[in-house]
Amino acid sequence: MNAKVEKSGVLVFGGKRRTAAIVIIGLSAVLGAFVLLGSLPSGKIASGVYVDSLNLGGLTREEAIEKISNHSFFDTDSFSVYTEGKTLSIRFNEVEMQTDAEAIANQAFGICRSKNKLANMWHVLELKFSKANIPVLQKADTLKLDAKLSEFGTQLYGQLKQHDVEILDGYVLIIPGKSGCGTNMEKARNQVLESISKKKTDSIHIDLDYEKPKELDADSLYSSVYRQAEDARYDVENSKVNIINHVVGIEIDKSEAKKKLQSLKEGGEAVKIPIKTTMPSVTSEILKQKLFNATLSSYSTKYSTQAENRAHNVELAASKINGTILAAGEVFSYNDTVGPRTLSRGFKNAPVYENGKAVDGIGGGVCQVSTTLYSAVLYADLDVVSRTNHSLTVSYVPLGQDATVVDGSIDFKFKNSTEYPIKISAHASGGTINISIIGTKRDVERTVKLEHTTVSEIMPTVKETQTAELPSGTRKVVSKGKPGYVINSVKLVYENGKQVSSVSLGKSTYKMVPEEVEVGIGAASSTKTDKPTSAANSPQPVASPAPTSTVAPVQTPAVSAAVSTKSPVASNVEGSTE
Repeated sequence: MNAKVEKSGVLVFGGKRRTAAIVIIGLSAVLGAFVLLGSLPSGKIASGVYVDSLNLGGLTREEAIEKISNHSFFDTDSFSVYTEGKTLSIRFNEVEMQTDAEAIANQAFGICRSKNKLANMWHVLELKFSKANIPVLQKADTLKLDAKLSEFGTQLYGQLKQHDVEILDGYVLIIPGKSGCGTNMEKARNQVLESISKKKTDSIHIDLDYEKPKELDADSLYSSVYRQAEDARYDVENSKVNIINHVVGIEIDKSEAKKKLQSLKEGGEAVKIPIKTTMPSVTSEILKQKLFNATLSSYSTKYSTQAENRAHNVELAASKINGTILAAGEVFSYNDTVGPRTLSRGFKNAPVYENGKAVDGIGGGVCQVSTTLYSAVLYADLDVVSRTNHSLTVSYVPLGQDATVVDGSIDFKFKNSTEYPIKISAHASGGTINISIIGTKRDVERTVKLEHTTVSEIMPTVKETQTAELPSGTRKVVSKGKPGYVINSVKLVYENGKQVSSVSLGKSTYKMVPEEVEVGIGAASSTKTDKPTSAANSPQPVASPAPTSTVAPVQTPAVSAAVSTKSPVASNVEGSTE
């Protein structure tokens, strides 16, 4: 091996290149050692990190919190503050002062964990030969500490009182305030916590402010006194009306207030400034007098008490909607208000319409209540949102004036289109349903008339069925037919006797029901008759008496219904439609 020692004392192997190689190897070794020694244990606090004399190095964050919590850093249970030559002693437990173990552990864990990885490694190396000390961070109940410091300041400077402004009957009274200790304790509080974190508990200097009452000027006084007049209003909740009282408007004259405020001095006389009041257009008393002061409409229909189940359903449904209150603009849903028609809710089986025929169904009769309500709504001139006529004619109202409902499907809805709440009064007993819409009397007398015109009529066809049960040549009417109709309905509205509107209520289409007849093809009867034998029809529900209208609202003295001259006999059962 060719090697030589140069004058510099450097051992050279094969010239300059060998020298460079040795330098690189040496630097790599140093760098490797730097990286190895400067590495930070995963999930643990760096070595050499202390809080006071407590070593946290090598601990996890959770272990550090537990260790700090179990350590006592102070040999006293109180601290003292001073300012202006006065001192106050405060016990730690009076302000719930305690070591913030979590904050200390988080700060310790963050050492050597900056975004600069090279700096972190260098810092780890430094901590192998030195210490990093973390303050003994404290936390306290801010409100309790501030209260203690404020109490101390009040003893020194007195209690600060701002100018007191009172609104009395006819004037504003301003009682002068008084200088004293300021109310912002943030600076003094931070001074306390910072000193204690450094384990200084004796004679902690704090800064407390001596303040004068905030100056009152005419503009700020006007803003604090001014109140806009507000009308009394109401809200409706759970069918109850709550009146929100009116607000009287208040203001002062700025120029006069400016002159008066010039005499306002600490320790001086109180200042009086006259106020101007403005009454709202609608006071609480006026609103109370307006609410439910008129019957907007009433409508009655008759039902049979002999059909006990049906009568029961009618009376139950009427009780469900009775007392319902709607705010202005609120929409009423018959199905939502009456609820599901089930046996468990008290409804019974009674005839209903289904696929153009009368069958037994739970809740039969509830449609007569919805129909009576629909009629009352029309005469009250409220907005109808959703209405469907029956599939077959009914007898208790004029054709075109009925409203069927189906549980969970077809609904009757209307909107309170007045400016005030309305209440539904519904009662059914003794064979009569009476429904009234009670609200606020309109400014102008209003009358409603209904016109129902027959567009077309379809007479019932005859459906014959042969049967050997009857002698040949005889006929038996099993079920009478029902004519079908298309009815056009219009609502005419009058104010002070003059027509102001004509509202189309749409067309109502009722199905024709064929007459069902059995034709005999059996053996000839031993007794010859000149006329065919007619057996009784299949059982039908007891017919309801003809409907009556008792529409007589306070502001609607002449409500009536104009109908087509055709008055076909209608069925007396109702319910669902197909």
